[in-house]
Amino acid sequence: MKNYKLELYSDFNQILLSDEEWEGDDGPTNWTDKNINEFACKGTYIVGLGVIENDDHIITLTLHDNPPFADVDLWDHIVDIPFKAPSGEIYIGDEGIEIPKGEYVVRWSIKKLNEDSAEYKLDMWSGHLNDITVHKQLKK
Repeated sequence: MKNYKLELYSDFNQILLSDEEWEGDDGPTNWTDKNINEFACKGTYIVGLGVIENDDHIITLTLHDNPPFADVDLWDHIVDIPFKAPSGEIYIGDEGIEIPKGEYVVRWSIKKLNEDSAEYKLDMWSGHLNDITVHKQLKK
């Protein structure tokens, strides 16, 4: 298990996570109502992580050896997103990190603090996932 403390800024109510191989030709540019409710949008080598507010964020990314427990009692929203990292060089916002090449599951957890802000957590592990999977839906 490895932890990274990331200082990120969200814009357009999203933070982007992409592989170096992403060329900008597909991805989370057209969020559907379903994606907005899931707080997640995906492309081939990119995912959009939905946020409640456009602001500076300090987010911990944890790379796990095995899938972590989805703590639905602690978090208000938990979603898993498939992600491919063919180069192993990924960017979360402007922060670059090297990881082993391969397929990953990205877990995005949200704890709503008040109407306009939230706490966020990002987990990743090697694995295959066909589509976005919501473990717990944030109630609006």
